[in-house]
Amino acid sequence: MNVDEDKRKDGHSMKQVAEQLGIPYRHLRIVKVLFPDGFHKNNQVRVDKVKEYYEDNKDFIEEMESESLENLKKIEKANDILIQQFEIAEWKKQVIKVKEEKEFILKLGTVVSSVLLSKLVNELPEKLDATDKSKRKDLCKEIYNDVIKTFKEELKKRNV
Repeated sequence: MNVDEDKRKDGHSMKQVAEQLGIPYRHLRIVKVLFPDGFHKNNQVRVDKVKEYYEDNKDFIEEMESESLENLKKIEKANDILIQQFEIAEWKKQVIKVKEEKEFILKLGTVVSSVLLSKLVNELPEKLDATDKSKRKDLCKEIYNDVIKTFKEELKKRNV
């Protein structure tokens, strides 16, 4: 057989040859790695040689494919685990932030509450008794300003 006859038997693409020979395309890709002599430099398939190699080594090729699939599944599982670990780490960061914010809000509430208690319950009644009605509004504004000042000071401590 001369070179021209050999080329006529050769397939044009791996997909076409896989269909022609009834070989799964993924198996033909494995054959290309294991048996490069079955392919021309331009990736055309030497059909007869590839067919013979495939028939002689079909079990081994199928075994390689299943091992590759198992490795891919292992990698996929490892990636899933990494993603879950990352998500858990991010979730923990959020939990810590929420816990810190809750503690800050409770502390702020306690400070503001003590200022209100001090001003409204302890100081205001005495001042109201000693002042006329026109100055009572000014006293309430003073208490309001003290509460706001305390609130702002606590926020500054928190860097908000």
